[in-house]
Amino acid sequence: MKFPALWFLKDNPYFSYDLGEALVQDASLGVINNHDLAMSHYDLAVATGDGDAFWPADFPLPVAALPDWPFAPDFWRFGIYDFASGRLRDALAQPAEIIQFLPFDLVRASTAARAQDYRWMRVLPRQPAMDIARSDCEVADYVDGLTDKPGKYLRRIDRFALLDGFVPHTEIFRLDESPAFILATDALAGRVLRAGCTGIEFSDPANLQGGKRVDRIRTAHGISERRIGFLD
Repeated sequence: MKFPALWFLKDNPYFSYDLGEALVQDASLGVINNHDLAMSHYDLAVATGDGDAFWPADFPLPVAALPDWPFAPDFWRFGIYDFASGRLRDALAQPAEIIQFLPFDLVRASTAARAQDYRWMRVLPRQPAMDIARSDCEVADYVDGLTDKPGKYLRRIDRFALLDGFVPHTEIFRLDESPAFILATDALAGRVLRAGCTGIEFSDPANLQGGKRVDRIRTAHGISERRIGFLD
């Protein structure tokens, strides 16, 4: 079985659904100082020209609350914020200039969640990797609010196509054309999954991004398929 060279790092949809349901029922859950973090993120972008720069020591950190569940995954996501357990950090095995792991204030959590020793996880590198002409997406023009330079951003991305012969500089990085997406090498994905990390999955970039589809997902030793939108 031939593995793709790269995978999108995503949160497990079943856990994220349960977390979303809990958030609907209790607005005090999640990252509760989101506004302060967003303003600091903007300040960082203004100061450095890069919102993915190293988070300064004097900036605020997340204040988060989790449901009182007996199960706590190794990876969970709230909006743009990713969190990793100690086991996941060990499996990722990345230096600080690649992933910045920061402590944060977990004000409410189960015993299982506290035992995970979570850290805020920020993937720093970005690399152009997308063949926009072969991808199924819309391209919109914009003017950068910091530099006043014109640029383009992608929206309604239905399918990604990566550049032919693309070679990543790091095992994990953000897609420069759409930085919300994180790509990881197959070596990293396999290492994380063989370590038994939960709450995280690695999705084939060739998968459709919405609608009725069959997703290809990396497993510890192979590839599985998930049918989405089918009645059976």
